[in-house]
Amino acid sequence: MNGGRAREARVEEVARLVSGMAHGLRNSLQAVAINLEVVRARLRRDAPELADELDRFAAAADDNVRRLGRRVDLLIAAAHRGPEEESAVDLAGLAREVAEALELDRRPPRVEVDAPDDERGVRLRRGAAVVLLGRALESARAAARGEESVRAEVRYAGDEASLEVPVAVTGPEAWEGVADDAGARAGVAGDESDASLILRFSRA
Repeated sequence: MNGGRAREARVEEVARLVSGMAHGLRNSLQAVAINLEVVRARLRRDAPELADELDRFAAAADDNVRRLGRRVDLLIAAAHRGPEEESAVDLAGLAREVAEALELDRRPPRVEVDAPDDERGVRLRRGAAVVLLGRALESARAAARGEESVRAEVRYAGDEASLEVPVAVTGPEAWEGVADDAGARAGVAGDESDASLILRFSRA
């Protein structure tokens, strides 16, 4: 019992540390974005002959700042370890956010999320869901080495939504705990050479 409380205390401490670091990074990124825009405006005024080249550089820098900012926001959500209520969330939209954050390193494969339009959303605990989806999509990238892209598919049927993605980690025990935390049910179909993780959520 005491060991369990000690572990929870360590998790809380790590979560606070990660959250503090992530907020610091986000503030730094905001400063970078502001200063980049200031430099951009001054150089366009003082060196108009470099405008096109400068715009290409600034667009690439803006994109990297935006991607890193998205990853920091997801890190903050994942670090939240307090009591978390379920809320209605766009499953496909959240999966795309996580996929974009994972692709910050620019290495293939990229993750493509296919989903029909849906206005109802699903019920989940967002912070834990970020951890779950991040782990699932990173496993999908590991399973698809050598490919340019890997596909995650969201389906809606009645009062249930599911996300299916190929994975390298096939043991169901690797997914059940983090799925429970997120408000999802996890199952693995296929064998080790061709396995898919299926996450099921209740629709809002």
